[in-house]
Amino acid sequence: MSLHEDGASPEDCATDPDPGLSASHSADQLMTEILSSLSDGLIHKIDALCDTCNVSSQQLDNFLVRIESIGLQIIKPEPGRLQWVNPVALLSQSAVVTHLGNMAQRLTFKMEFPFTCGSTNTVARNLLAQHPHEKIVVATEFQTSGRGTRGRHWQSRAASGLCFSMAMEWHQPKRLDSSLALSVGIAVANGLCELSDAPVLLKWPNDLIVRDAKLGGILVETSTTANNTVRIVIGVGINVSHNPASLHQIDTMSLPAASLTEHCTTVPERNALLADLLFRIFAVCESYRLDSKSSLTEAYTPFDYLKFRSVQVTQENTVRVGTAQGINEDGALLVEIDGQQHTLFSGDVRVRKI
Repeated sequence: MSLHEDGASPEDCATDPDPGLSASHSADQLMTEILSSLSDGLIHKIDALCDTCNVSSQQLDNFLVRIESIGLQIIKPEPGRLQWVNPVALLSQSAVVTHLGNMAQRLTFKMEFPFTCGSTNTVARNLLAQHPHEKIVVATEFQTSGRGTRGRHWQSRAASGLCFSMAMEWHQPKRLDSSLALSVGIAVANGLCELSDAPVLLKWPNDLIVRDAKLGGILVETSTTANNTVRIVIGVGINVSHNPASLHQIDTMSLPAASLTEHCTTVPERNALLADLLFRIFAVCESYRLDSKSSLTEAYTPFDYLKFRSVQVTQENTVRVGTAQGINEDGALLVEIDGQQHTLFSGDVRVRKI
């Protein structure tokens, strides 16, 4: 997967094609079965693959066309045989539960792993509406209508990254403010730094950065229902592996796109990474729900990509230039502009090229 923000595409929650899980969920299951069978990288007989997946040769051909259309390369090295070039282990609920170990009994996530979906945040939010007492996790191999901040559209390449959402409902939470997104970012950055050797930083408010390139992003959405009940959906997208040449063709506004395989020698297995990040994000959410006090600025500073950099700030139709000075305890960005410190809770911020 290669995640990037396309500034020309509008965010449109109302027209997202996923009213929960997509109608093609059974087709997704077959897609997963076919790719799982080919994920060992060996040459497989087409007849045997059809028997294993209970599909006809014509149905298999149709699936192969779809698989190739989302960027996965399946070849026929010999007549009547198939092979997946550069295969990967697919995201798997059972694998994630195994990596969670004893924590799986405590967390008890309700997990859905559709191969394809429009937006994991939308799917998770709709599942939460159906199961309000559950902790929902949705992960996908191919996200077609992901959303970023400020109306930007997220695109993904199939089976090459980590794209997931966690959703839960809080009744009368003791604390909920805009700093939650930054705390989630700290948890994700910590996890990536510990499981890989990538020097991950955070660009306010929601970007994951490695060596001046964009590794991924985080989107936190909240809504309030009756009785002061809050529904929280946290979406995370991370580029794990991808062709560097393709990544650099992507327009990511002010920063190029990056993947873990480009920038580190130790790349975590995706199911292990997902399990680790689920645990960390849930711990952050619990600390907010229970209002466990901790210093946001102290935790954020080591990961602060913008601090002391010259930045361009755009709010509505106003563009100003200043120097980033870190964040405050509410998660707002502090920027010195013309000798005065300004507190920003929103806006598009880019590093100025001097």
